[in-house]
Amino acid sequence: LEALDALRDQKGVIIAPNHITALDALFVISRLPNIVCIMKAELWDSPVFGGGSRLAGYLRNDMTSAMFRKASEELQAGGQLLIFPEGTRGSERPISPFKGGVGIIAQHSGAEVQTVLFESNTRYLGKGWSVWKLPRWPMIYRVRLGERFRLEKNGNVKEFVAHLEEYYSRELEHSDL
Repeated sequence: LEALDALRDQKGVIIAPNHITALDALFVISRLPNIVCIMKAELWDSPVFGGGSRLAGYLRNDMTSAMFRKASEELQAGGQLLIFPEGTRGSERPISPFKGGVGIIAQHSGAEVQTVLFESNTRYLGKGWSVWKLPRWPMIYRVRLGERFRLEKNGNVKEFVAHLEEYYSRELEHSDL
């Protein structure tokens, strides 16, 4: 996870990892403690995660226009934003199709998108993995920083998101884990 440390002092940047496990957000937050996350509304509303999420200023993913506005404000004020371009844990390899949110936020805020590539030898706690099913050991997770992308204010969001998806797919296709 040390690769994430290079981002600690970065201002006004979108941190955009692929999403292979329920642990991904915890991995990022453990290294970037002041980051604001866009998270599933069900988690934001849950008794276990909700209070801390609200206190941390995390954003619900179901209030679309308010979410985009608040995310842009956070970035323009120099904050960092965690968003998973797939929208949820991926069920396909190397990645699942991307949603447009990352492009819309990048366009509205003017922030750069820092790609973060998660690789693992397990799909433990990935989409469809039962919390009762134990993983094979050892579990190996590797994080590396990818390229940084910017979408101009007048750029095409769909093309930008398609380009990001293609980049991640190419980078993760031949993982050795």
